[in-house]
Amino acid sequence: MKVVEIQKLTKAFSLGFGKTPLKALDGLSFSLEKGQVLGVVGPNGSGKTTLFKCILGFIKATSGTIHLFENRLSEMELKSKIGFLQEKVNYYSELTPVELLKFYGSFYSIPSQMLKEKINELLKLVDLDAFRNIKVRNFSKGMLQRVGIASSLISDSEFLIFDEPASGLDLFGIAQIKNIMKKLSQQGKTLMISSHVLSHIQDICDEFVVLYKGRLIKAGNWNELMENRECFQIELKINSISEGEKAAALLTRSGYQVEHASWARQDLEKIFMTIIGEHQ
Repeated sequence: MKVVEIQKLTKAFSLGFGKTPLKALDGLSFSLEKGQVLGVVGPNGSGKTTLFKCILGFIKATSGTIHLFENRLSEMELKSKIGFLQEKVNYYSELTPVELLKFYGSFYSIPSQMLKEKINELLKLVDLDAFRNIKVRNFSKGMLQRVGIASSLISDSEFLIFDEPASGLDLFGIAQIKNIMKKLSQQGKTLMISSHVLSHIQDICDEFVVLYKGRLIKAGNWNELMENRECFQIELKINSISEGEKAAALLTRSGYQVEHASWARQDLEKIFMTIIGEHQ
């Protein structure tokens, strides 16, 4: 099933009498299948947030079409199927995560016992169970983002839109947000995630679209984008330098050029997370 299908979507904003309207979106066409994770990438001002607002119905497109869940759902059903996390979340500072989630749950007429169970489940998912009764005015930005993710899931949304979820977070906060999004993907949720920092989403998304000045300039499979078809690599697992030297010599004698041989480098982000984890 296509969760999102967009055809020739354009959004122009008026700049005043006699001035040419500004096209924030210019003829976008793409689709997203159920269970896929789509990365919407591009520099600031490329139209990512405007796209999301059009999909959510916050603003009306100038032209083009947006079909959600193949137009099978009523407007009220759609509201419970879609969750949204905006870049900057703001909550009443004197409320706790439990109180906030109860408030959002009340919009959907969820029975009290079911809502209680759902809140417990979500707080564990976003790793905030230990902070459930602490007022959010004491929370870091990363913690507020996680509260936002929990609130977007209170109605058991199937399609989630995250607008720059890792913006302004440190490495630890980014890793936590990534981990939550991976869990949601494993649960079969359909995700659309925006970022202007590719490293924030490159290991989460299946597909991508690149926006620039409101235009879709490239789209496709993330793995295919990352592949370098001009350079084929083979990884060998060895246990000592002497084994590595033998393997390099064997390849050289066979007519292959060994450009580099050394101990494998580790991912800096993973090293940082391991160091922090050892002291928690």
